[in-house]
Amino acid sequence: MDQTDILLSGESGLMALTGLPAEIAVRRRLDAGTGIIALKNGLKKTRIVTRDLDLAIPSCPVEEVDPTYASDCFEGAFLAAYLTGHPIEEAGRIANAAGAFNMTKMGPMEGKLIWRTFKIY
Repeated sequence: MDQTDILLSGESGLMALTGLPAEIAVRRRLDAGTGIIALKNGLKKTRIVTRDLDLAIPSCPVEEVDPTYASDCFEGAFLAAYLTGHPIEEAGRIANAAGAFNMTKMGPMEGKLIWRTFKIY
């Protein structure tokens, strides 16, 4: 984690990795040089933290069918949006939408077709 510029994790995953409460782990990661930390919480809000920002991005309300790979969709969408120039908050909203949309389909691949209907450019 010491080489990480962007850390995308669930709150429980961060606590498991560090052995620390999430808030302390976030502060220590920022102090160690991590630039962006996104803490995903499923159908709850996503928290995105930098040295200058602490954002709570609301989740997208959907009827959950299958959460398989929703986190992967979130991460891919966040990175794609942020690295193509979208502001952090917008990248978080895009990522939440991608993860949520993924959960509306059964199976690991069906929800991956979001890129045909969900454009970030």
